[in-house]
Amino acid sequence: MRSLGLLLFLCAASLSADTLLLKSGDSIEGFYQQEEAGIVTFVKLNGEKITVASEEVENIDFAQSGVPACVLLKSDKQPKCDLILASFSADGIVVAEGKAKRSVKRIALSDLTSYQLKKIADHQKLAALLPEDKRVVLTLQNNQKLTGTVSQEGDGIKIKDSSGKSQVIAESQVLGADVNFVTQQFRWLNPRNFLIGYPQYKSGRKIPGVAMMGGFGLLWLGFGAEYLAATSDNKKAQGDFTVLLLNNQSYLQSFNRHQANQRNFAVGALFLYAFHWFDLYRHRDENVVMNLELTTPQQNSLAFAAMPEERKRANLSFVFSMRY
Repeated sequence: MRSLGLLLFLCAASLSADTLLLKSGDSIEGFYQQEEAGIVTFVKLNGEKITVASEEVENIDFAQSGVPACVLLKSDKQPKCDLILASFSADGIVVAEGKAKRSVKRIALSDLTSYQLKKIADHQKLAALLPEDKRVVLTLQNNQKLTGTVSQEGDGIKIKDSSGKSQVIAESQVLGADVNFVTQQFRWLNPRNFLIGYPQYKSGRKIPGVAMMGGFGLLWLGFGAEYLAATSDNKKAQGDFTVLLLNNQSYLQSFNRHQANQRNFAVGALFLYAFHWFDLYRHRDENVVMNLELTTPQQNSLAFAAMPEERKRANLSFVFSMRY
């Protein structure tokens, strides 16, 4: 019976096994167990458990890999991070959790509110882990955010925005993705939509948002300054005897100039406000997605492998196998 169990173990291993590559050049097939206190524990195909110092490890090639994720369920108030998302299908997503990412479970799409993915290694791919019928927010290396529906296009991700414009982004340029399964209609009468630039800023388009808010404020500041200047000219004219006796027109000319500037500033502010509403309409899908408050990964669980030299060690921590 024992030999039968060992045979089954060897058969499973031969179908899907991890490879431990040492700096000495040796490679060992088996199952990664854990890395703790600078020691990597690995089980060889024959069932023998070995331990290797972390500094002796060149790399580990995992038979099945995923991407670090934060997942928010409809039944939870807070997202659960420190997960690995393994696969996406119409039946749901498969995630691995636990210290060595051994506990694997399937979550139905109907139970999801949102999930967020963040790469920690170059070999990780996001395209196959994203739905094609939901709005997705991609985060690129330059921190630019693109929103739209996505599909796999060769080695890249094709994204189509609300205007129908599409572009293909190389996997190497994508750092993360936010997926939201809760949808809502765009509400024109949402109170915050009346604050120029604020919806754009909250949706992640910070530069347009700040530019609109700042420009609108400066235009009305200029309007106020010209109003005060025109009022000042009027008061000065009333107290200057040369206006009546010598028909001094300088105050009138200055007053008219300030009034013209007032009108120009007011028209500019109104045009900018009209553009604000046009921009809301043009990017209404992006605003709806971001208004749902996408999950934020915990710094210590997803973002600790920013430097290239840290990625190999990070790979030792973020692993899982569907076998367990």
